[in-house]
Amino acid sequence: MKITINIFLYLLYDYIVNNLVLKIEKLVSGGDGISLVDGKIHFVPQTLPGEIVEVTIKEEKKNYNICSLVKIIERSKDRINPFCKFYGYCGGCNFQFTEYDNQLLLKKEIIIDIFKRTGKLELQDFEIIPSIPDHYRNRIQIHSNNECRGFKKEQSNEIIDIDYCPILVKNLNLITSDKSIALTGKNVVFSNGDDCYIDSLNNEANVSIMGKKISFNPNGFFQSNLYILPSLINLVIKYVIGENVMDLYCGVGLFSAFLPEFVKKIVAVEIDDRVKEFYKKNVGDRNYSFYPLSLERYIKNIKTESEFINTIIVDPPRIGLSQNARDYLIKMRAERIIYVSCDPVTMARDIQDLVSNGYKLSYYTALDFYPQTFHIESFGVLDIE
Repeated sequence: MKITINIFLYLLYDYIVNNLVLKIEKLVSGGDGISLVDGKIHFVPQTLPGEIVEVTIKEEKKNYNICSLVKIIERSKDRINPFCKFYGYCGGCNFQFTEYDNQLLLKKEIIIDIFKRTGKLELQDFEIIPSIPDHYRNRIQIHSNNECRGFKKEQSNEIIDIDYCPILVKNLNLITSDKSIALTGKNVVFSNGDDCYIDSLNNEANVSIMGKKISFNPNGFFQSNLYILPSLINLVIKYVIGENVMDLYCGVGLFSAFLPEFVKKIVAVEIDDRVKEFYKKNVGDRNYSFYPLSLERYIKNIKTESEFINTIIVDPPRIGLSQNARDYLIKMRAERIIYVSCDPVTMARDIQDLVSNGYKLSYYTALDFYPQTFHIESFGVLDIE
């Protein structure tokens, strides 16, 4: 590392107050920058590759240290000032300090690194399907008390009074700013662009997606970026093959509702039994079997479908597929597995297991459902070899 006068002064300061001066090498999953010093990794939030920073050690572990950023000594040319006045206080966005195009490049590098380290796979060149970078979010958790209404401070239960959030669609900003709308405690609010649904007041929300009405409980899971959601659905439609399809972790039937007409039978599994009526409403008169069970209980208690399954769609939570679930997929030997993931680390782990047992990763892409954050949505297609 070239020693400039500024760095020398900070090294002297470090000697006095026992802080560290580090050069950030790259970003890793979760968005932290890392620096390797004497064989030990140091994780530093809110940094960019190439930056020289002053840090203090927050938590010291055997093989790594978690650091707090004290000051940026030499900043990256790609660093910008965050555009939200609540940035650094609100616990929502954490990636506003670089332009959106650079966010996509960095996310791509993070994904490639994850698949290489965790999945032992060299990803071929792929695209990240972009979103609009602001005013995209259709669903929020909002907190209210007698004094304020807004979002929680990072790693805290303190509520920050939010009058305007630049990533929310217009109607959700009206909810945050209009205190005449009575809300108490925690509320989940969804906007379809025209109407707002509040979980404490509405048991059902409706949204038109690609010309089809989809219904769900606003307190249940639903994607928060309607702008990019059709891109994900179209990928599923494109890569489904065969007449028999399993839709695992199916939710309210978002993917099942759009399956091509050549699909003759759908086996749907979802642990949240509250979605059963919504699944029925969304999927209509298609030939399906719905099981309100965890996938693990389904595997244990339900006989394997007698007919061959052509395509299995999985959209698991952040923890990914359990070992039992992976073993089941390997045993089923479906022609194709479509894997939708909100965590590339667990996805890479699961795919590595599937690839080691007869599958190949035929296609991969990522979708930027959450601009201004480090969250990444992934889409993969695995075919039996």
